[in-house]
Amino acid sequence: ADPAGGDADAGGSLRTPRSASFHEAAKGLDGASPAVPDAMVAEYERVKRELEQMREMKAKYEELRSNHEKLKVENEEVRKIVGDMYVSVDEDKEITDKYKATYKEIVDSLAPGGGPPKTGELMPKLYDLMVRMNDEDIRKEYMVQMEIILNDDPSVSERVKGIAEGMSIKLGEMMDTPRHQRIAKLAKEEEDRKQAQRQQQQNQADAAKSKEREAAQRKRNGQAYDALEPAIRQVLGVKPLSLFGDERQLAQRVQNRLELRMVVMSAPELKMIGPGQYKSMGTGGLKPDEVRALTHKLEQQKDLLNTSADAQRLLAMLKRKIAALPTDGAPPPSPGGAAAGRG
Repeated sequence: ADPAGGDADAGGSLRTPRSASFHEAAKGLDGASPAVPDAMVAEYERVKRELEQMREMKAKYEELRSNHEKLKVENEEVRKIVGDMYVSVDEDKEITDKYKATYKEIVDSLAPGGGPPKTGELMPKLYDLMVRMNDEDIRKEYMVQMEIILNDDPSVSERVKGIAEGMSIKLGEMMDTPRHQRIAKLAKEEEDRKQAQRQQQQNQADAAKSKEREAAQRKRNGQAYDALEPAIRQVLGVKPLSLFGDERQLAQRVQNRLELRMVVMSAPELKMIGPGQYKSMGTGGLKPDEVRALTHKLEQQKDLLNTSADAQRLLAMLKRKIAALPTDGAPPPSPGGAAAGRG
């Protein structure tokens, strides 16, 4: 073994120690002249420098990537805390760019030959972007719009100045409110709008169901009237003791209940009923189809309802009773079977 750290090969020649540089390895045993041309040494040094630069660039890239990942995690944590009120730097620029593009599209649509105006379509979007802009951009844009208003530039149309006036008012209000408050207010307004829309849809659905149910109830009321009116008219004025079975029971009920006799009364006869008689009326003891038949009868008496508060109260009482009745089920019994009940 060589004391300098080299190794001898089988031919007795000396290999360069591993710690020696390429330039040193290129020298002969006497250390005088290079064993390879200078051009090769220079190429080696160039490649070496480039490799070192690549290693440095890779290290910086890895550091940037790591920092970016950390920033993304931090941003997500912040977003979880403040929700939509958080706006990152990239999002801030994107908002400003979208605002400028939207504003330009609106102004271009107002120019001669620009086609139909897009103010109705795009102004809500523009206001939404204004709310999300940072405070400094809000102040800058306020100055821009005020300059449009105050400047006598003939190239600026009155329609554009009109938009500038509306925007300056909005921007002036926003200048006094920090962005996070503007965004929170916008989010609340949006939620209120959605809630109002949901409520309106629910109200429309409920109204449609109520209308459908009322129509079904009116149909059942008419069926009950058609079945009960002939049966009552048949036993009206007949002594119950002269009848048998269901007819006797119905005759007795008609004799005892003015409400049932009203089903077959004419309009003049109904108008002859006095307030004291109305006070004694009610739905207690009346069968569902009897309530329905009387309701149908009163609903046809428009003149009576227009002149008699007592008739209106009775009809309201009957309708409250019907509201609890089902709209489906078997149709009313035939006249012959309508008489069962309590006398």
